[in-house]
Amino acid sequence: MKYISTRGQTEPMDFSDVLLLGLAPDGGLMLPEHYPAIDTDTLDKWRGLSYPESVSYTHLTLPTICSV
Repeated sequence: MKYISTRGQTEPMDFSDVLLLGLAPDGGLMLPEHYPAIDTDTLDKWRGLSYPESVSYTHLTLPTICSV
């Protein structure tokens, strides 16, 4: 997953590059290019998880760090 600046003047970057960046070089905020689609049944299931259990699902939103 790549992250892009809200101002559109920065090349897409990996999460590991964005993590400690703060603002994008162009002054914008870095956001994912797209968000994963998560169906209602899955969200309902996640509502009942404890915090440690829910962390196991971060690979859906942070694949570049979780694959390390």
